[in-house]
Amino acid sequence: MLDLKNITSEDVVLDEEHKKINIYISKPYPKSMEIDENKTVVETTENGFLRFGEIRMTVNEYKQL
Repeated sequence: MLDLKNITSEDVVLDEEHKKINIYISKPYPKSMEIDENKTVVETTENGFLRFGEIRMTVNEYKQL
């Protein structure tokens, strides 16, 4: 959740040299979180970077990581 009504004049900085306006806001956070079990997919980690066991990566996987 991001509440913009708490922005003060100190949070707004004019940069006339670069013709920019910087607005500093607090870090957003989730107000609530609900997980829909019917839409949740669980898969094994056989083909991902975080797979379990002895990890053998191809050259392309190593470069991506």
